[in-house]
Amino acid sequence: MKRFFMLIVALVAISLLMPSCEAFNDLLPSIGDDMELPGENDDTDDGTDNGTDDGTDDGTDDGTDDGTTQEPDHDPFAEEVWTIVGAFNSWGLSEMYMGVEIPDIPMTYNEGIYTAEAVFYKGMGFKLHKDYDWLVSRGYAYTTPEEFDFYCYLLDGNEQEFDVVNQGIDIYVPTAGRYLITWNAITDKMKAKFLEEITDEWSLTGTFDGGDGEGMTFTWLGAEMPRKYVIEDVDLEAGDELIIEHRGLSTTLYGVQVYELTFDEEHNLYRGDAPSIKIEASGRYRLTLDLNGVLPTITLECDEPIYPELEAEDWSIIGSYCSWSYDTPMTFVKDEEYYYVELWMSSLGSENGFKIRKDCSWMVNRGVAVEYDELPLDSDIPVCQDGANLPLKKGGLYRVEYYPRAEVMRVSLLEESKDEDPAPDPEESVIEVYVDVTATGWSNVGVWAWSLADSSINYTGGSWPGAEIATTTDVDGRRYYVWGAPKDLDGQTIGFIANNLSGGEQTVDLSVAINAENNAYVTLTQTGNDGKWMASIEYR
Repeated sequence: MKRFFMLIVALVAISLLMPSCEAFNDLLPSIGDDMELPGENDDTDDGTDNGTDDGTDDGTDDGTDDGTTQEPDHDPFAEEVWTIVGAFNSWGLSEMYMGVEIPDIPMTYNEGIYTAEAVFYKGMGFKLHKDYDWLVSRGYAYTTPEEFDFYCYLLDGNEQEFDVVNQGIDIYVPTAGRYLITWNAITDKMKAKFLEEITDEWSLTGTFDGGDGEGMTFTWLGAEMPRKYVIEDVDLEAGDELIIEHRGLSTTLYGVQVYELTFDEEHNLYRGDAPSIKIEASGRYRLTLDLNGVLPTITLECDEPIYPELEAEDWSIIGSYCSWSYDTPMTFVKDEEYYYVELWMSSLGSENGFKIRKDCSWMVNRGVAVEYDELPLDSDIPVCQDGANLPLKKGGLYRVEYYPRAEVMRVSLLEESKDEDPAPDPEESVIEVYVDVTATGWSNVGVWAWSLADSSINYTGGSWPGAEIATTTDVDGRRYYVWGAPKDLDGQTIGFIANNLSGGEQTVDLSVAINAENNAYVTLTQTGNDGKWMASIEYR
C-alpha cells in the first residue's frame, strides 16, 4: 500500500515538472529534409541500404480539383460583319461617283456590342447593314406618324437609347458632327454619343474669293427640307469658276461635267477631276445644293443675269443625211446671238437624225434633252450636252437655229422634198464607200478615216471609234453599210478602218481610193493572227 502511494506521488511530481503538450511540441525540431524520424529511412550507420525507398511516382490525380475552365458558349454575333452605310457614301453605291471611293464604316465587336465612330451631317441619313448587303440591316423603328416626323432628333448626342429593326427607316442627326455609334445586337437598341461639332460641312470656293480663301458656307434648310443646303445673295461675275467642297469627305472637291450651266435647272455634281462650275453671266445668285438623288445636284438662280457680249464660235451641223461623215458650218448672227444653217436633209427616222457640235468635235455638242418621236417644228426645243439625235420625219430644205443663251434650237421646214431624196448641193455631195460586214455578225458599224499624208487630219470626227454608219443598202443581194466620203477627197487614197463601234473589234488599217467614178466596195473576210479583220477591196 505504501509503495502504491509513493508511486502516485512520483507521477504527480513528474507531471508538475514537465511542460504542456503544446510547449513540448514547440521544443521538438521541425520535421523536414534535415531530420529523419525512425523508420523513415532504413540506412543504418553501417552504410547499408535495403532500397525500400525507390523514389517512384505514379503521377495519378484523382481530379477532385483540376483547376480547368469550361469552354464558353458559342457567340452567334462574333463572326458577323456589320458596317455603317449612308448618304456619306451614296448608300453603298459610291462607284456611281467619279473620283474618290468612300467605303462603309466598319464596326468593332465586343460581347454583343458593336461600336464605330462616324462623321454625319445634317440631313444625311445612315443605317447599319450586315455583310455589305441590304438583306439584313438596322434602321430606326417608329410606331406612329407623329413619331416619324420627329425621329431624326433621337440622335441628340446624350446617348439616349432607341429601338432599331431590320429594314427600318433612315437614321438622321440634328447636328453635324463626329459621333460614337453603339448598337446592342442582343437587345436591338442603339445610342449615339456626340463627340465633336462640324459647322461648315459644305462650302463654296472659287475665283470670286481668290481661289484660296475660306469661301462661303452652305446653310442647311432644316428638317422640313432634308438634305438640302443653300447660299443666298452671292455676287458672281461672268467668268468666275466655282468649286463645292465637302469637309467631311476628306476635303473632297465637287464640280460639274457640263460646259454651260442653265438657270433654274439641276446639274449633277461629281467628285475629283470634274471641271469647275463656270459662271456665264454676272449677277446676284442663289445656289441650292440637293443631296436627295444618287448624285448631288446644284441649281443656280439669278434674277437679272448680265451676259457678256457673245463672240462667234465654230458651230456646225452633222447627221445621218451625210452618213455622219462631214460637218456643215453654221452662221453666227451677232445682233441676235444665235447660229443658223439652211440645208437639204432626207427623211430621218428616230434611230438616225442630226446634232450640232463645236469645232467639229464631239467634246462639245448639243442634242435634244428629251427624245422625240417626231420633232416639233417652229418651236423652242431644249437641248443639252450629249443629248439625243434630232429626228425628222420628212425630207426637205430645213432651217436649223441654235440659241446658246437659252440652250434651245428651232427647226423649220422651208420646202418639203417631193421625192424624199433631193439632189444634194454640189458643195455637200459625197463619194460613197460600201462596207460588207456579213462575215463578222456586227450589228453596229463605224468608220475611222484619216489622211495618209498627215495622220492628224481625220475625216470622221477625230474621236475613236469615229462616225457611225447608219445608212444601209442592198446591192446584188448583199447588205452594205454606206459611208459618204466628202467630195473634196476625190482622187485621194485615205486610211480606213471599219469597226463595231464600242464592241472592241475592227479591221486592220486599210488604204481606200476615193474616186467619184468608181465607188469602193470593202468586204470583211476573216481575222488575222492579231484578231483584227482583214478585207478585200474592189472598185466598181
